[in-house]
Amino acid sequence: MPWTLTFRTLTYLALLAVSSPPEAQAFKQQQCKDPLFQTHWAGKNDIQTLTDFPVVKTNLKLCPAYNEKASCCHQTFESEQQKFFNVWEHALAEKLLRLEAHRQAVENAAIGQGLHQGSHSHNVDYEQYEAVQARYHDILGEGLPGVDRSHCFTTLLTYVAGVMCFSCKPEWFHYTVIEGDSLSEQKVIRVRMATSVCLDLWAMCGPFGKASVALEAAIRDSSVARNASLAAENLDMFKSQQHLCDWMHDQVALHPFRLPSREGHSVPALPKATPGSSVSYGTAPAERERRLQGVEATLDALEDGKASGFSLQWRDPVGISGANRVADLMPQSAVIIAVVVIIASMRAG
Repeated sequence: MPWTLTFRTLTYLALLAVSSPPEAQAFKQQQCKDPLFQTHWAGKNDIQTLTDFPVVKTNLKLCPAYNEKASCCHQTFESEQQKFFNVWEHALAEKLLRLEAHRQAVENAAIGQGLHQGSHSHNVDYEQYEAVQARYHDILGEGLPGVDRSHCFTTLLTYVAGVMCFSCKPEWFHYTVIEGDSLSEQKVIRVRMATSVCLDLWAMCGPFGKASVALEAAIRDSSVARNASLAAENLDMFKSQQHLCDWMHDQVALHPFRLPSREGHSVPALPKATPGSSVSYGTAPAERERRLQGVEATLDALEDGKASGFSLQWRDPVGISGANRVADLMPQSAVIIAVVVIIASMRAG
C-alpha cells in the first residue's frame, strides 16, 4: 500500500541518518560554526549572528556571490560584517596618521636643534634630516614615481572584504587547518590562501614596501629622527612579500572580527578626503590536524573581495601628505594631528 511504502521509505532514511559516519555528522553540525567567527554563532541575543545552518538567501548586498545558494549569512548579519570591515579600514588609516605624526615630530626636533638649510656647523645632521623628510614625502606625498599608496591600500581593503565574506561559507573547513578535537575547542591555525593572493598583494604594495624600507633606513641614520619625541611607526609588514602575506594572514584572516586595539584608541575618528588621493604559515604536528571529508581548497580573498559589495576604494584620512608642512594643512587636520602628537607623547612618557 502507498502508506506502507512511505513508512518503509522514511524508516530507511532514518536508519541511514543514524548510521552516517562520524565525518558526515560533524559536517552537518559544523557548517555554520567556523571558529574564526565563534563570537557570532547562532544562539546569542545581544548581537546579530550567523544562521544555525545554511539557508538560501536572495537579498545579500555585502556578499552577493552567496545569493541563491545555501550559506551562513543573512541580511541583518551584514551590520556586523560592515562594522568589522570599518575597524580594519580605520586601523590602516591610523597607521598613516602615526606616520604623519612622527614626520612632524622629526621636523619639530630639527627646529628645536636649530637646524636649517645652510647651517654649516651641523651640515651632516641637516642632510640626514632632509633625507628622512624626503623618504616621508615618498610614501605620504607624491614624491616617488610608482609608489601608489591608494592602489596598495585598496588591495588591502579588498583582502579584508574577502575575509568578511568568508564567514558566509558553509564549507569553511575545506579551506582551513584546524586544531582541537571537540567543537568547543576547535581553533583555526591557518587559512589556505591561493598563491595568487600573495603575488597580487605584493604587486600592488611592493613599491610602497620598498619606500618604507628606505624610510626606516633614513630614520636609523638620522640622529634628529632618533631623538624625536615620538617613536617611529612600525612598517615591518611592508618589508617583503613574505612579511606582507604573513601579516595579512595572521592579523586579518585569523582574526577577522577583531575589535580596535588599545593603540588605535589614541587616534580619533577622521573625516575622509576625496578619492584619488605561495606562502607557508606553518602547521601544527600532523596528529593534531583534522581535515573533514579529506578535501582541501584554497581561498582567493582578493577575488572574493572584488565580488563583494563593500566600498573598496581607499581614501586617505585628511591631512596625510608628506609634502605638506603643518601650516599648509587644513585647520581641522592640523588639530587632529596635534591631538595625535600630544596623546602619543603622553603615552610614551
